[in-house]
Amino acid sequence: MAKYNVHGGHNRKVPGASGILDEVTEDRKVKNAVIKYLKQLGHTAYDCTDDAGTTQSKNLANIVAKCNSHSGIALDVSIHLNSGRNDKKGDGKTGGVEVLCYSTGVKQVAKNIADSISGTFGYSLRSDDTTPSGYAGVKIDKGLYVLRSTKAKAVLIECCFVDDKDDANKWDADKCAKAIVKGITGKTVSSGTSSGANSTSAPASKAPSYKVGNTYTLQSNMVVRTGAGTSYRAKKHSELTADGQKHDKDSNGCLDKGTRITCQQVKKSGSNIWIKCPSGWIAAYYKGKQYVK
Repeated sequence: MAKYNVHGGHNRKVPGASGILDEVTEDRKVKNAVIKYLKQLGHTAYDCTDDAGTTQSKNLANIVAKCNSHSGIALDVSIHLNSGRNDKKGDGKTGGVEVLCYSTGVKQVAKNIADSISGTFGYSLRSDDTTPSGYAGVKIDKGLYVLRSTKAKAVLIECCFVDDKDDANKWDADKCAKAIVKGITGKTVSSGTSSGANSTSAPASKAPSYKVGNTYTLQSNMVVRTGAGTSYRAKKHSELTADGQKHDKDSNGCLDKGTRITCQQVKKSGSNIWIKCPSGWIAAYYKGKQYVK
């Protein structure tokens, strides 16, 4: 079993981002659940959150000091929510998820986390335009204090955008925590009570039926994968068909909401249903929510 440091970013004296969601409120929910689920899987998880620092520099220094006080840590996990979309009405596009790390040595676990969150909510994987990691949703950043100062390998997770209505409508802190733990450990934690009121789900008995040859419509921006499952990597914009690229306005490898797709193949994975369209595999029905109708 492994040891992990986990902390929520900022505190009430050094506020994080706010909008439709509040970063400090939500990152604490996620942090608490991540620690709970890591322990549930038999791991050791330390809470390195700082609620005492009155300045940004002191807040960061306190977090790093707590992290570095523990030995044998497999990964430091910093949980944040992003801002900058200013989309309070909703434009049908998610701001998305990204995971930042200090070096390429951590990019695989960072990619696993990004893919897991994206697959859970249908969030887009944010592109890395300045310091390419080679993976959509992952950014190499050597400037962030927490990433460069912790002794152990570290990731900083920007789970979604607090000021994007489309992100907020899908948001659920408990589901995000489970996605993070799955990305880190490869294990799925048992179901618990959801901490968010925004998620909607339907009983498995009401799962839709899809037929090869029929045409369907995407109900949100959708990640396109190389195979039928979140363990398969997300495709890049350049890997989509020519028609698919026309329906990827953000050039992030995600087909836009409202895109019409032709079903070429259907695969079931537990209660989830995946459809293959010309550009690749899409989660049509995932964790009780229908993304393709």
